[in-house]
Amino acid sequence: MSDGTVFAPEDVAQICHEANRALCLTLGDESQLPWDVAPQWQQDSALAGVMFQFNNPDAPPSASHESWLAHKRAEGWQYGPTKDPEKKLHPCFVPYEALPLGQQAKDHVFKAICAALRDFTLWRPPVEEALVATAPDTQGSTKGTFTFSEALDHMRAGRRVCRKGWSGIGLYIFLAKSSTFQLDRPPLPVVSPTEGTQGSYHPYIDMRTSTGEHLPWAATHADLVADDWTVVE
Repeated sequence: MSDGTVFAPEDVAQICHEANRALCLTLGDESQLPWDVAPQWQQDSALAGVMFQFNNPDAPPSASHESWLAHKRAEGWQYGPTKDPEKKLHPCFVPYEALPLGQQAKDHVFKAICAALRDFTLWRPPVEEALVATAPDTQGSTKGTFTFSEALDHMRAGRRVCRKGWSGIGLYIFLAKSSTFQLDRPPLPVVSPTEGTQGSYHPYIDMRTSTGEHLPWAATHADLVADDWTVVE
């Protein structure tokens, strides 16, 4: 951008979501909520679509839909004449060629937005980082894929883990151990205004984002039932 604006991939996902919502309105679909109140699964889906486009800039719009289908299939969605998030039904759960032209247009717009903003984001082509497919055994092996329960065992052992679909995005999660600290810096004094008061953190799960930042992470239902967790070496 000429004014130096830089976007995070999450910003691009929001832009794509709002463009898709506008297209839906023209098609009579009012089910799409604004980004700020959209369900987490919908935000995650938009971000996954952005990362697919960033990593595959030459892929046709149909490939974007196929990637979306694979993402939905992995989360247990299937075809239904009416979109129903509770039952995981979606009318677009069909091959790209079977989509109405109005629905195909969404993939063209999504791809165009990602292509226009890709070089103005914090995202960079992934540096080689070995993402080793893993599954614990009695010797602490890290080979194969595994469930979230086993992912917790790996994190307790000090390893970083991610889902297989996160490969190349640079995302992973890890267990932040319990710690104590002094309440001597903003905004912590808001918790206890007495300077020098000792506080403590219980263990929690942190995520490293695609932009290199860290934030507390909470699993979605799809994460909890997935069996495609791997260890990041």
